[in-house]
Amino acid sequence: LAEDLQWNDNVQSISIRKQPGFASCDCHIAGWGTTELRTYISSPVLRWTKLFILPLGLCNKLLPMTANEICAEDPRFITAAGA
Repeated sequence: LAEDLQWNDNVQSISIRKQPGFASCDCHIAGWGTTELRTYISSPVLRWTKLFILPLGLCNKLLPMTANEICAEDPRFITAAGA
């Protein structure tokens, strides 16, 4: 960020739970990350979306992950086989 965040009622940090148990649930995320594939340009405004948290074991079958990472999918892009 170009300048420090100003913490207030709308801008706060969160704690990530250390024990397993939040897989297979819906969550909302927010950030200034990229919004297009294969680009490295961050968004100038804070954006949010809803994701579905997946079990880490399932994601490890596709891509090696650590216990410090959260595996999620965007429900808008799930398609049925043959659809």
